[in-house]
Amino acid sequence: MAQVFFARQLVSNYYGRFSEQQLPGTVLQITARTRIAAATLDALLTQLIRATQRDIVLEAHGNANGLTMPLTRQTRISAYGQTLDIVVLFATVENHLNRLARNNNLAHWQQILRLILPRNQHNLIQQNYPSIVTVRQHVNTWLTNQARRLFPARNLSDRQRKNELNRIIALMNRVRRQRLNQVYLASCYAGTNRAVLTSYRNFFGATRVCAPASMAYELKGSGVKGVGDS
Repeated sequence: MAQVFFARQLVSNYYGRFSEQQLPGTVLQITARTRIAAATLDALLTQLIRATQRDIVLEAHGNANGLTMPLTRQTRISAYGQTLDIVVLFATVENHLNRLARNNNLAHWQQILRLILPRNQHNLIQQNYPSIVTVRQHVNTWLTNQARRLFPARNLSDRQRKNELNRIIALMNRVRRQRLNQVYLASCYAGTNRAVLTSYRNFFGATRVCAPASMAYELKGSGVKGVGDS
């Protein structure tokens, strides 16, 4: 059994007539339909927290980079796979900072830098970041820059940007606790790149994510050719 989340009424009408969604190796039986309050990632996540099924169909506009919906109403940055990778890494780095708050072991602090620095700079960490202060400064600068990257609007302060990003992270963590099984992104071309699907699988904490590698409407109710899988 599966639940479909949609932003357009015509999608609800479609799944009201056809209650199946074919995926590679399985068929999802649609038993519930839920409308998304707004076409933004935070609105979608808010609905997913209340999901009654662990198999999910998400109907939204997309392209080869993933979902085109913005993260929130405070930004035009789309919830692409690469964007979600930044959100996940931001959360990971913040978690490391919180765990090290009372830790005075420099080596432990330097491990954070391995998460955010290019590999070719890893062998220079001890030389370039010889103290906890220098590590903390670089990490805090990185966090600020990522928040600015995802929420570039000039009317937002750095604190507001980080608050928006942490709100997304909090919603992500609540969705992950749902332990979703299969997620089908009914979004045009979203299944073109497997790395993009892997980004969504990591973000949702789902067992499996797949999406069409062509126009989504070409696959509705049809076979499973052209469906990307991760």
